[in-house]
Amino acid sequence: MRTSRKNKVKPFYRYMQRKLVLLFLIGFMVLFGLSVVLFTIAGNDVEYKQIVLNQQSYESRDIAFERGEILDRNGTVLAGNERVYNLILDPKIILSDDRKYTETTLNALTECYGYDRAELQKILDEQPGSSYVRFEKQMSEERKELFDTYEAEFNENQAKTGGKQKIAGVWFEEEYRRIYPYDNLASQVIGFTSSDGKDGRMGLEAYYNDVLNGVNGREYGYFDDDSTRQREIEPAKNGYTLVSTIDLYVQQVCQKYVDKYVNEVGCKDVGVIVMNPQNAEILAMAMKSSYNLNDPSDLSGYCTPEELAALENNEEERTLKMNEMWKNHCISDTFEPGSTAKTFTIGAALEEGKITGNEAYPCGGSLWVGGHEIHCHNELGHGTLTVTQTLMSSCNVGLMYIAKATTAEVFSRYQEIFGFGQLTGIDLPNEASASGLLYTAENMDPTSLATNSFGQNYNVTMIQIAAAYASVLNGGNYYEPRLVRQIIDENGAVIENTSKVLVRKTLSTSTCEFLKNALFQTVEGGTGQKAAIPGYRMGGKTGTAEKLPRDEDTFIVSFVADIPADYPEVFIYVAIDEPQVEKQSDSSQATELCRNILKEILPYLNIYPTEDIPEDETEAPEENPDGEEPQEGEEDGEEEAPNPITIIDNNEEYNNGGFSGEKPRHDEEEPGEGQDPEGDGQQDGQPPAQEGQPPEGDRQNPSWDDIPTGNQPPGGQPSGNENPSGNEDPSGSEANAGPDQDPGQNPEDGQTPEE
Repeated sequence: MRTSRKNKVKPFYRYMQRKLVLLFLIGFMVLFGLSVVLFTIAGNDVEYKQIVLNQQSYESRDIAFERGEILDRNGTVLAGNERVYNLILDPKIILSDDRKYTETTLNALTECYGYDRAELQKILDEQPGSSYVRFEKQMSEERKELFDTYEAEFNENQAKTGGKQKIAGVWFEEEYRRIYPYDNLASQVIGFTSSDGKDGRMGLEAYYNDVLNGVNGREYGYFDDDSTRQREIEPAKNGYTLVSTIDLYVQQVCQKYVDKYVNEVGCKDVGVIVMNPQNAEILAMAMKSSYNLNDPSDLSGYCTPEELAALENNEEERTLKMNEMWKNHCISDTFEPGSTAKTFTIGAALEEGKITGNEAYPCGGSLWVGGHEIHCHNELGHGTLTVTQTLMSSCNVGLMYIAKATTAEVFSRYQEIFGFGQLTGIDLPNEASASGLLYTAENMDPTSLATNSFGQNYNVTMIQIAAAYASVLNGGNYYEPRLVRQIIDENGAVIENTSKVLVRKTLSTSTCEFLKNALFQTVEGGTGQKAAIPGYRMGGKTGTAEKLPRDEDTFIVSFVADIPADYPEVFIYVAIDEPQVEKQSDSSQATELCRNILKEILPYLNIYPTEDIPEDETEAPEENPDGEEPQEGEEDGEEEAPNPITIIDNNEEYNNGGFSGEKPRHDEEEPGEGQDPEGDGQQDGQPPAQEGQPPEGDRQNPSWDDIPTGNQPPGGQPSGNENPSGNEDPSGSEANAGPDQDPGQNPEDGQTPEE
């Protein structure tokens, strides 16, 4: 029996052994897993500290990061930071120990800063358990030291004398305030931030907000196992600094002359862009409505006292005014470019072989297109002009001949190639594209093509024109215009080089060389002579755009220039909206402003004269050395014959009332018998004109349909000069015929394409 019982017990022992072994293995695996987890957490020191500190913390506070600076290209600070302090009250400590710190602390605050004692006491009564009440924001370091010194001296004196009073429960939170050392300078480019300096609102501050911002640090306080107060600090990570392409001196010179023009002459607006055309880096961007970056809501420099008074109780209107003041007009406003766009019309025709550059065009003062007489700015005509002379004289008729040969399809395609109707990609917010303000090949009728050829009836921005010209001047490379060249950290290490971004090719090198020569000739003997600076080889082009509505005689005058003409290192674009002069269409307003700026910045940029300077030549030559502007007739009543000029007219006033549905302007001439009193292109009693034809019996000037479709226009080759431009054929091919048919439907006369 005993043997039988032992045999029954043995299986039970074996069962228990197996169970114990299994439990041991499970326990071992759990402990091993916990060890792995703890080792992983401990391996990440930052995460481990944060977990421990969060569990033991009795207090914590943010450590503010420092926003990255914005520097000019030479390292001068354009936007920086100033360390400031927020005064923090800790009512829980101030009221502790039976309020033995209350009286002395309140006395210290009122004596140092003149605070209202009743207000302080109210905070203590309403928030007795709080450890954080921000009482004053962005206190200067000098102001902070007033309290620090008072507190240290008082508490030290109490300790020496055995006193039990103490100042406690007040501390200072450190942060940074954004400052702009040059106030208004480049305000629309730099932009500004929110009051705490962490949220970029306009300009580079907004576009690069994430780059400029850093990450706050954290300070933790806790008691260890021995009840000893400990602190752990996770430092802040500061933001990156921008090295901009702006040159402080060039920007200052531009703004100086913009302000001088606004104060002495006056205008609705004015913009200046200075760029390196070889890489599209912008050296300066100045305009009329600059504002103080240190006080961006101050409208006193933008509005009259009467306007400010009207805005006092109208917050919505005040906000609109501030947004208008902050806007960068060089990238956000669209307008008709005028004659500065003629360079691109010629470039497209040359590049596509529609012209060779050897042609000559007869200008009789106007051309009939689509039943409308479209005038040249010289209504008596320029005579026969070469392609280069057409640009020099800014001849509308010659450009219309070239546009006819080019065709609407090619013209529209090259508008896209030059970047019109598209964002340039400039590193600023709120850029306009004007995409809805251009014709397409499908809706561009002959009248639209004719007027578009000389920069009317479509819209662009200043930065679009600047970027397109840069591509012409550097050999055909279209680069994104840039305002930041480097991103660096707080120690100066380069994080990123924002190298030039090639978007596309616009023109061949040979076409660019032809255009650069034509621009040079325009300053040497054409409409740009007033911009000439003795000793410098300069290219340039005037522009005069009549604004809508046409009958108000308001204009935007502009000028582009490049120096040196052979290999441009500097490009400048000046545009003046409604100059307050007797004749707004006088493009010399822009050429003189451009010249004043260039004379100061060229020596600074180490660009010096390469030509001999006559001793007595201190000013640019007159644009009309042969005499006064062309008049409509001599005193004896005989009409002056058209003059085939090579030295070109000063004033480019577009007289295009015909295409806008208005009577063409003849300043002092009243309609007589047989003339067109209605301004609709037809005489009394005459049937409507056919498309492209003038009214019957009024054919002193040719019509659109008279233009040959080959590359030999009515003017033929200039006598004795097979290549008047002095350049070889840049296209390398013969010109092709342009279509005679209407390429599309025409929007209503006198209107630009709808957006």
